[in-house]
Amino acid sequence: MFQFACVRYMPIGDALTIVFTEPLWTLVLSKLILKIRVGLWKIGFGISLILGMVLCIQPPFIFPSTTSTEDDSKNSNEDYYFGVGLALSTAVAGSMANVAIAKCEKVSSKVMVFYNGIGGVILALICSYYDHENSIVFSITTITLNTWLLLGLLGVSGILGYFSMTRSLRLIPPTTVAVLRALEIILAYFAQVGKM
Repeated sequence: MFQFACVRYMPIGDALTIVFTEPLWTLVLSKLILKIRVGLWKIGFGISLILGMVLCIQPPFIFPSTTSTEDDSKNSNEDYYFGVGLALSTAVAGSMANVAIAKCEKVSSKVMVFYNGIGGVILALICSYYDHENSIVFSITTITLNTWLLLGLLGVSGILGYFSMTRSLRLIPPTTVAVLRALEIILAYFAQVGKM
């Protein structure tokens, strides 16, 4: 929910840069909860993630604004920093999920996917209730067949992606899974450039 919300307040590339600091938080939680060994390679990667996040967010106490108008500076935009908070919340929540899934060694991936899906549907219905322009809750008959097919395709790809993630968290450390998932940021920047 936070990931979808944060892109309303900031550019998609910036939002995903912050969202995909998830490996940093996964590294910290894996060390604390799973007692995974953290070597120099992971420490260096964590530092580079922190530097990338700082360069993306550009906090005003490090990067003072050189422009005189507030519209030209994203640092003076309160909505931008609200989006940063949502994106950071997404990263921390994702890392908690990574560590929790890795900790649940005896629970089947199918069971986790099932309960995650149930929770997702409940959360989506609750959020949809507060969006009065939402067609699924308020006028379900106006949704076209093409839209239903697209929603079905998105659902199936989400289920396959989540199943793959739960299986990979059983085979390799959560920090490695989080790093590999973070490669998506490169695709997001290409998508943002394509929209311009």
